[in-house]
Amino acid sequence: MQSINVNLALMRRKLESSVQDARQSFAQSVEQVRTTPLSAYQADFAAGLAVVGILVPEAVAYAGIAHMPPLAGLIALFFGLLAYMVIGT
Repeated sequence: MQSINVNLALMRRKLESSVQDARQSFAQSVEQVRTTPLSAYQADFAAGLAVVGILVPEAVAYAGIAHMPPLAGLIALFFGLLAYMVIGT
């Protein structure tokens, strides 16, 4: 029983440290975005439009192949991109 309590305490400390690191990283990212001039994001905006231009028809087509309404493909696309934004960057 003692070893379980020790393990739980260690896990709690690691989790708290991870959360604190994530908050600090997020704060640094927000500060960098705030201080970067908008002109630096022109290429990112163009790339985003290109990705949307390709993925929207693809999502609608895959929904059609699966005999689903096109909106289902668009919803899946939105949540897929949202998950990539959170996990992939």
